[in-house]
Amino acid sequence: MAERLKARLLAVLPSILALGRWLVLAVLTGLACGLAGAAFSWSVARVTALRLAHPWLLFCMPLAGLAIVFSYRVCGMANDSGTNQIIASVRGGKRPPLQLALLIFLGSVLTHLTGGSAGREGAALQIGGSISAGIGRLLRLGERNLNTIIQCGMAGLFSALFGTPLTATVFALEVVNVGHFRYAALFPCLLSALVANAIPQCLGLPGEAYHLLGAPELEPVSLLQCGALAILAAVVSIAFCVLMHETGRLYKKYIPNQYLRALVGAALIIDLTLIEGSGDYNGAGGGVIELALVGHVHVPWAFLLKMVFTALTLGAGCRL
Repeated sequence: MAERLKARLLAVLPSILALGRWLVLAVLTGLACGLAGAAFSWSVARVTALRLAHPWLLFCMPLAGLAIVFSYRVCGMANDSGTNQIIASVRGGKRPPLQLALLIFLGSVLTHLTGGSAGREGAALQIGGSISAGIGRLLRLGERNLNTIIQCGMAGLFSALFGTPLTATVFALEVVNVGHFRYAALFPCLLSALVANAIPQCLGLPGEAYHLLGAPELEPVSLLQCGALAILAAVVSIAFCVLMHETGRLYKKYIPNQYLRALVGAALIIDLTLIEGSGDYNGAGGGVIELALVGHVHVPWAFLLKMVFTALTLGAGCRL
């Protein structure tokens, strides 16, 4: 009996050790990404408020663009492929350097300070992925474990920014290979996301939230409407991806010099902002979302304007 019990304990011991190791690694990654996410969220919020209080900062966008390009060149990352590099690294490609986190942090802050149209989702993946990759290298993790901890960092920083640990976990697991779920990474990613989500809340920096005024009844008509909306959202997302790709391709084709590309992109955004007039499409676009939730979007083609502003910003060299 004792020998049988001992054999069973020895059989499950590797699983227990693996569980304990990932408990420590996920918590450590969540703490690091939670602190980074809190700092990033606070910084973006502060510079956005500063830009809204001082509209003339829009005209500093060319200088910000030049600074971002220069910083990447100085750090030897002029050919960085942005979020795609993080996704490729989880698939076993080149690991993102730790300095990428600082470059994305500063580049994002400068972009939001001067009115560039950029979100924070890509920045979350890149900052979280590079921080967690640095932790993995420091602890000398193997190839498979390094892939997992990078996903933990992606989930952790996304959760810290948006306050959505479950969504962050699914997103980090799905974005690498759409339709393929690495169940072995589910627990550590979720734990990392939960820990990271708690850090900003403890510091008084809760994730961004929008309040719904109501929800439709679950009936055939409302279900059909939701299904139609889902299809429309998918079509718009595909169109946005194509627009992003083609804008970047045209920028590189006709303006191969990165410094000149940043200047041209900044000039286009400044001109469009002055023509459009409201300034709703500069920055992350949270104001447009708030207006949409209360049914007061200024124009029905607001989504198209945001798509154009974002494509022109990111295509010019802002690697968010």
